Amino acid sequence: MIRSSSPLLRPARLALACALACTAVLPLSAAHAAPSSTGVTGLINMPTADVEPGGNWRWGYSRFGPYSTAYSTVSLFDRLEVNGRFTTIKGVAGFEGNAAYGDYKDKSIDVKLRLLDENDWRPAVAVGVQDIFGTEIFHARYIAASKSLALPAGLTLRGTLGYGQDRIGGVFGGLDLSAAAWPGWRLMLERDTTRFENDPNAAQSGAARIHGRQRVGVGYRWGWIDAQITRSASAADWGGGLSLNIPLGQKTFVPWVNEPAPFAAPDTPRPTEAQWDSELKWSRDMASALQDAGFKNLRLAREGDVLRAQLASTRISDDNRSAGRAARIIMTFAPAQTRLIDLTLTRNDLVLTRVSIPFDAAVVAQLEGKAPAPQQSDDAAQRRAAVAAGQTLASDYARPQDDLPTGAGGAAVQQGLKEAGVRRETALDNSEGDLIAFRTESSDLGRLKITPRLDLFLNDPSGFLRYDLGLAASFSQRLAQRTFVEAGATLSLHETVSGVTQPSDSQLPHVRSDVADYKRDGRFKLDRLLVNHYLQPLPQVYGRVSAGLYEEMFAGAGTQWLYQPAYQPWTLDLAVDALRQRDTQGLLGFRPYRTVTAVASLHYRLPLGVTATVRAGRFLARDTAARFELKRRFASGVEVGGWYTLSRAYDVLGGKRYQDKGVFVRWPLSNLLGKDTQVAIQGSLSPWTRDIGQLVRSPSDLYDLVEKPLTQDLADPRGLEAFAQ
Repeated sequence: MIRSSSPLLRPARLALACALACTAVLPLSAAHAAPSSTGVTGLINMPTADVEPGGNWRWGYSRFGPYSTAYSTVSLFDRLEVNGRFTTIKGVAGFEGNAAYGDYKDKSIDVKLRLLDENDWRPAVAVGVQDIFGTEIFHARYIAASKSLALPAGLTLRGTLGYGQDRIGGVFGGLDLSAAAWPGWRLMLERDTTRFENDPNAAQSGAARIHGRQRVGVGYRWGWIDAQITRSASAADWGGGLSLNIPLGQKTFVPWVNEPAPFAAPDTPRPTEAQWDSELKWSRDMASALQDAGFKNLRLAREGDVLRAQLASTRISDDNRSAGRAARIIMTFAPAQTRLIDLTLTRNDLVLTRVSIPFDAAVVAQLEGKAPAPQQSDDAAQRRAAVAAGQTLASDYARPQDDLPTGAGGAAVQQGLKEAGVRRETALDNSEGDLIAFRTESSDLGRLKITPRLDLFLNDPSGFLRYDLGLAASFSQRLAQRTFVEAGATLSLHETVSGVTQPSDSQLPHVRSDVADYKRDGRFKLDRLLVNHYLQPLPQVYGRVSAGLYEEMFAGAGTQWLYQPAYQPWTLDLAVDALRQRDTQGLLGFRPYRTVTAVASLHYRLPLGVTATVRAGRFLARDTAARFELKRRFASGVEVGGWYTLSRAYDVLGGKRYQDKGVFVRWPLSNLLGKDTQVAIQGSLSPWTRDIGQLVRSPSDLYDLVEKPLTQDLADPRGLEAFAQ
């Protein structure tokens, strides 16, 4: 039983944007790099030694005999391919006596690793395992070698020879023919050694009657789309498939045609220091221009020939780009004697990044893209010295003492900021990727949003697909310095999750497995109502204290502390929460269950955008566990990963000891919406009626808050190139 949860109807816009992007002029992948019927790169049913380039994400559907397969395959690296699939066996009941579930369905995970690359004399060699978790009814192991041969008339013949065990029985192989005169087309011939007769219920489904080992097929790739049709050489066993290949290594898919242009300075003289200190016009006009550009929570102060500014951007995804756009505006209104702009970027009132911007012709040329931005050292001492000296464009971690106090800048500046007022924006649109949304937000970090929402629940015995469709509202407001109130509510318009009839067989406290009860009891739910207070006592040390309704199932009070050493590949955080389980009505009632969770997390950033995380401690069902996570971030900003939890507690699923596991994706919409944005789709596939290895939803996870600005934007020595964008 798997749950897929994401903000509503953004997935539909994502699919539409991807389909439109397919029509773009993109280089075709090699003709032989196409999916087999299982989704892994191969021929018809058999795998080859080929793997799509790292970052390719394939979604597809295939049909062969009684099997229909929906799959998702990602090439985490150039040599490693991971495939997840749902296979439906037509004519075989999923659960006896439960017609609502439909045909039998099985989920599988496949992995292929290319050991050797092809060269002039050596074939490419890969090994793979199919169906490595769960029921393993389609389990197989194999090794395959593939080699290309150039033929006359622009033909290329690629041959594959392999050996398999278990479901793939013995020697298999095939040929793949492509022609330069017919780009995108391929002809296939394979010897299929799949042991269909040994599949579960093979006689009932008809798999035992699949004829012939020789199969032929034709395939075609156009842009991101790959299609093929196949049949047995000796019988009319037809098959086929269609897939979409998304290149995650491509930075953007849709040009930023809707992105506002950088601020254009008016041709007016800048003020003197005396005018800045005495006339509120200048700080007022600067604040208004910054708010027009989307900057919020502004503070300004002049200290001699240094103009200090502190602000937040809730739209622009890159902190270096935010700083560059803010600097153009500040330079326009700054006093004529200004030597340096000292800019601090914040999130939730935490000062995260400090940027020094010398006010000279060289830096102005860099801001306008007329000169290359300087490279930055990854040495903490050199970075700090560059920022302190203010002689070149440079950035560094902000320290607690860099926080501008309330009321800084003098009376004229404060009056100017007051006259600029609090800018409010109200819209009914789909600019953040929703089908439609009502939102209102203000420059003092207040925000209200109402949008449709869809939760999907898959593979429950009482029905394969269940859903909850409704409206979701979220609200946040800054109460005081580093103190925020957050609220969230949902109104269910139509749901089928409450139709789950199978009782939980979990042997642990039911911290998650009673989800059907939570959906059944009451249509209106108060999902969140809490206060978060943030702290920053030492450099690179960040804290949070929270109290209230954390999520649909739990309320409590707790704290989280995070340490991010300067320019190091690791981050350490600790979260401790005293929790009480909420009742199923979703308002202010509670169940008797109480617990304290304490989880320490170590995040370690490896090359190629890979982050490994280990979380260990006391989890939600009072079980002591360690959760291992691995994710990769591609050039597009898309993050794909998974987790596996080892718990000392004992839980059983299908007669086997169960450990929590799942996969997740985070897709930033800045590469699809035609403009920059911090909005992202976040979703996961994981069991939703198990209690082992579960975590409470964080009130505001500090690592999520600081990861992008401090470990990606700031740590990238080329990050200053974004200043001119």
